[in-house]
Amino acid sequence: MCRVCGVLVNRLEVQSLAIQKRNRETISAMENKIAYLNAKLAAVAEREKKREEREKKERGRERRRLRQQRSIFPPCPAISDVFDQEGDENDKSDKESEGNENGKSDKESEGDEE
Repeated sequence: MCRVCGVLVNRLEVQSLAIQKRNRETISAMENKIAYLNAKLAAVAEREKKREEREKKERGRERRRLRQQRSIFPPCPAISDVFDQEGDENDKSDKESEGNENGKSDKESEGDEE
């Protein structure tokens, strides 16, 4: 083996070792970065979980507050219309019963109205 070839082999070995060292450093740096990012991700996930729990509690409080306010609100207009119609029917029956209480029959009270 010649001295030139031996030198080249040594240079290649040195370069190979340097590349391996850089690769190990790069891999180590990447592993450290991955560990750091995983820790950050876990912290973000924990904050998100706490935020969702707070929002869920707030929605529950809001629902309870609205339920309590419903008892304060006036009844729905559509429902009150139904009650008004029933009230009108009751008024008619009350008027008819008043006529009967005066000793007149329905026919007599109708004749008086004419």
